[in-house]
Amino acid sequence: LEAACLANPDVAKALMSTYAEHLHAEAALKALLASVPALEPYAMGLLTAALEQRFDLKLDVSNTYLMNLSRAASLKTALGSPGDDPFATSARALQLATQSLLHSALQNFEASEAQPDGLKAGDQASRLLDSNDVSLLSTATPLAIAAEDFAALARELDLGGKYQLILDAVDPPAGHADAEGVREVFSAAERSAFKLQVHLALLRGKIDPLIHDSLLRLGGDEPVKLNGRSLLCGAIELMHTTLTGAMTIGIDARIPSGGGRFPPGPTYPYDGWVVL
Repeated sequence: LEAACLANPDVAKALMSTYAEHLHAEAALKALLASVPALEPYAMGLLTAALEQRFDLKLDVSNTYLMNLSRAASLKTALGSPGDDPFATSARALQLATQSLLHSALQNFEASEAQPDGLKAGDQASRLLDSNDVSLLSTATPLAIAAEDFAALARELDLGGKYQLILDAVDPPAGHADAEGVREVFSAAERSAFKLQVHLALLRGKIDPLIHDSLLRLGGDEPVKLNGRSLLCGAIELMHTTLTGAMTIGIDARIPSGGGRFPPGPTYPYDGWVVL
C-alpha cells in the first residue's frame, strides 16, 4: 500500500482526508447510538426477570431451551425428500426446532401457539429443557413450565416490539423535528465509509482510475455516467435479507460490466471488491 500511495499522491492525500472525515462521522454516529442497548443483553434481562416473576424460577435463558415439536414437525416435512432416512430427517428437524428460550422469545409466537396444546405435535407436548441435547440418549431434564405458558409470556413481553420502540426513538419517522438531522448522521457515516473504501480499492489495484472517479461521484445528487451510460447501484439480498455494508454497482442490467463492494475481511470474499 505504501508504494501505491507514493505512485498516487493525490489519492493518498484524499485517503487521509477521508479517513479523518470518517472518524468524525463515526464518532457522531456512536454518540447517536449510545442510548441503544445491545439486543440480546437487553432482551435477556427482561426475559429472565419475567420468568422469575411469573414462574418463580431464575433461569439462564441462553442455556435453557424450548424443544418445539410443532415446529419440528413442520421442518421435517420441509426437509424431507424421497430416499432420505426418515430418522435422520426427524433428528435434524428436532435439533433445528430446539432453541434457547432467549432466541425463542425474540422470534416470538403466533397467538394460537400460546393457547393450551398450541405447540403440540399430535399427542406429543413441546418441552422446556435444561439442555439442547435432544438425542435418543438425551439426559436433558424438562422444566415445570408448559411450553404454551412460555409462549404466552413471550407474546406479553413482545421483546422485539419493545426494542423497536428504542430504535424508533433514535431514528424518528420522516416529518419529525429531528428526523433530518438524524438521517444526516447516518448518511455522513455511510458516505465517508464508502469513499474510504473507494480510495483503498484504487490503491490496492482492485479498480482503475475511471471507476474510482465515477464511484466517488455516486455520493452526490447528480446522475453519474460511465462510458456514456448511467451508473446505477442497489442493495444485495440473500435469502430475503438485505446485506449490511454491501452493494451492487453497474451501468446496465443487460451489460456484463460493473463492480460490487463488500466490507473487507473474512466475512466476504475477494478482499472486499469485485470488478466484473
